[in-house]
Amino acid sequence: MSIAIIGAMEEEINILKKNIIFLKNRKIKNFSIYTGYLYEKKIILIKSGIGKVSACIATTYLIIKFKPKFIINIGFSGSINKNIKINDIVLPKKISYHDVDVTAFNYKIGQVPKYPKIFHVNKKLFNIMKKSTKELNYKYFSGLNITGDTFIYTKKQKNYLQKIFPNAISVDMESASIQQVCLYFNVKCIFLRIISDLSNKKSKIDLKNNYLQKSKKIFLIIKKFFLIYK
Repeated sequence: MSIAIIGAMEEEINILKKNIIFLKNRKIKNFSIYTGYLYEKKIILIKSGIGKVSACIATTYLIIKFKPKFIINIGFSGSINKNIKINDIVLPKKISYHDVDVTAFNYKIGQVPKYPKIFHVNKKLFNIMKKSTKELNYKYFSGLNITGDTFIYTKKQKNYLQKIFPNAISVDMESASIQQVCLYFNVKCIFLRIISDLSNKKSKIDLKNNYLQKSKKIFLIIKKFFLIYK
């Protein structure tokens, strides 16, 4: 049974893709799929595209077509915690939307009807990812990651998120939707994120700086994860 890895952008998956043995690739509409072996583990690597809907489509396709043992979502996130800096690793324990509001019907902010307000990641996979990160001596944070279809780069946006989700540590555009699909299909998933920017006026520049350094950190953690995982 395969392990699936989802990244939104080419820059997030490129090093992983180059290290796949017996690489096969295909193009399905707007996303690319790569299959093969990475450190003796059979994997499916997919570039989903940016945003919640793209991530949902890619995750659903992966689950139905390939029936993976579990899914790893990798990528870049913005920090919304003053203690978390660019190039720090984020290992989310909890995931929520920040742009879902059905509070008129007595749901919590961020909660999709019939789903929990907070999605919790798989504990066993989380512990392996944490061990992999610690063994590489990378600085990491764990906690709540929030997701929405907005790139956060203004003080107003950041202040709003900090007010509504005071415990959140990072923000991205895919994680919660991937977790929701996995919960629906009863598939385990885990998240590995690296801070690309500080969700401020420099975010557009910071995001594009040192892609290689950021993606290399992700690759090394995934490598360690695969060597530890049995």
